[in-house]
Amino acid sequence: MRPLVTKILLFQLLAGMAVLVCFLILSIRAQQYAFRHRAERLQVAIQRIEYGKANLGQLKSVLRSWNPTYDVTPCTENECSAQVMTGDFAYMHAAFFSNHGWLFRVYGVLGGRPAIVRASVGIKDGVVRENSYGIYIEVFPKESESVGNTPFGYSLIGGTTMLEALPPERIANSHHPGYWIGWPDGCEICIAIELHATPEASKEDIQRLSKFDFSCLTRWLNPCRDKGDIMPAAWSQSQRDGLT
Repeated sequence: MRPLVTKILLFQLLAGMAVLVCFLILSIRAQQYAFRHRAERLQVAIQRIEYGKANLGQLKSVLRSWNPTYDVTPCTENECSAQVMTGDFAYMHAAFFSNHGWLFRVYGVLGGRPAIVRASVGIKDGVVRENSYGIYIEVFPKESESVGNTPFGYSLIGGTTMLEALPPERIANSHHPGYWIGWPDGCEICIAIELHATPEASKEDIQRLSKFDFSCLTRWLNPCRDKGDIMPAAWSQSQRDGLT
């Protein structure tokens, strides 16, 4: 009789653990897709703020539901800067996970994809003169090693910036009038690709090159690891331009 009771208790324990793991996986995956939806909506919101035309009232109207933060100096109709940030569960509770590294690893094993999205809009002379949108995704060490990158993990970054004019160093390295594609030098804990564009670039080029693969925020078994994963069109253009 006793061995049977033991087997029943063991079965109940294993069944309970399986239910708990399934619940955690479903919860983590659900919040990842919710985060991806927010990231996509935020990009649409930033794109609605017309560069060179939108004023402070229009900026605040578009970003009202995003709870933006404004720069420390009081915003005026003439000059202002607003920032919006949204992240997945792990990033929004970074302090907790930094003190519980094993839970952070479990979060990744169960399908969590630590990531954050940042956007900013700047007004100068009464209209929007700069805006940016960037995605930062955590690549775990084992994922990095599998493609021959650093064994320590890194941040995969994709970003776009609209500005009045390219800096001189960007113009010197640009293969196209009005926009520059590249990445920072010497970043040991990140792999990044960036698009900087000005009004001189065509709307078609900006739209084409600004596309992100938002599936990078929800991939689990085949995570994004490199520049071409996060911004495929910009990466393809950089390859045609001979950038390495």
